[in-house]
Amino acid sequence: MTMNFEEKVLQGLLKCGVSAESVSIKTPLGVAVSGGADSVSLLLALSRIFSPDFIKVITVNHGIREKSQTDGDAAFVKDFCKKLGIFCKEKVFEQGQIQKIAEARRKGIEEAARFKRYEAFEDFIKEENLVGLCLAHHQGDVLETVLMRFFNGSGAEGLSGIASRREKYLRPLLEINRQEIESYLVQNNISWCTDSTNSQNDYARNKIRNLLVPFLNENFPQWQEGLVSASEKFQADKLFFEAVVSQKLQKLVKEQTETEIVLDLDKFCSLDFALK
Repeated sequence: MTMNFEEKVLQGLLKCGVSAESVSIKTPLGVAVSGGADSVSLLLALSRIFSPDFIKVITVNHGIREKSQTDGDAAFVKDFCKKLGIFCKEKVFEQGQIQKIAEARRKGIEEAARFKRYEAFEDFIKEENLVGLCLAHHQGDVLETVLMRFFNGSGAEGLSGIASRREKYLRPLLEINRQEIESYLVQNNISWCTDSTNSQNDYARNKIRNLLVPFLNENFPQWQEGLVSASEKFQADKLFFEAVVSQKLQKLVKEQTETEIVLDLDKFCSLDFALK
C-alpha cells in the first residue's frame, strides 16, 4: 500500500524514535522553518498530524542576503504559522553579523551561519522543553552530502550520509524526495520561498546541486538508487567499526585524565589501517 506524504512524515518520525504519544503540550515538537519548500511541507504535514498546541516553530533570519529577502522569508514563515495557529519564534542576526563571525572563525560564511543557527536551536530546545527539533533535510540533501564528503576524502563515517536522529535533532524527511515535497505543496495550494543564493555556484554544495546532479541525472539514470544503497552499506560499516574501535580502545589506553588520553603506541601501530 502506497503511503501519502503525511503518513511518510509520521513514519519518518517513528524512525527518529518519536511516537505520536510522546508529543504533547508539555513536550511539544519543534520545527525549524526557513520558508523553503522542504521546511514548509514538513510544517504543513506536522500541523495535520498534531494539534497546533503541540508544535513550536523557530525561523532564523541570518541577515546574509539583502534585507528585503531575509525579512521577507521570515515574514512569510510567521504569517504561515499564524494561519496554522502555531507558535513561531524568529531569531534575527543583524546584517553583516554572520560575516564578522566567519572572519573570526576563519571557516567561511556557510559554517558561521550553521554555527550560530545551531546555537539558536539549542536555546530553543531548552526554552520550549521540546521532545525534539525537526529539520527538513530530505533525500536530495543526503545524496548531495555524500557526494560532497566523497570529494573531501571522507571514509565510512562521512559517506554514511545524514543520520535520521542526532540527540534532539530529528530528520523525518530523509526518505522523501524533492519532487514529492513540491507535489504535496502544489496539491494543497501552498506557496514557498526560494533562496536566491541557491542558484549561485559560489558554494561547494550549490555546485554539486546545480552542475553535477543534473549531469548525473542525464547520463547515469540509476545513480541515486546506487548512492542510497552505498550510503546504507557505509552506515553499517560505520556502526561495525565504532563497536570494534570501542573494544580495542580499552586495551590501548595507558593513562587517562580529564583533558587527555595516552595510548600505547606499539599496540596502536599494530592495528589494521582501517581501525587506526
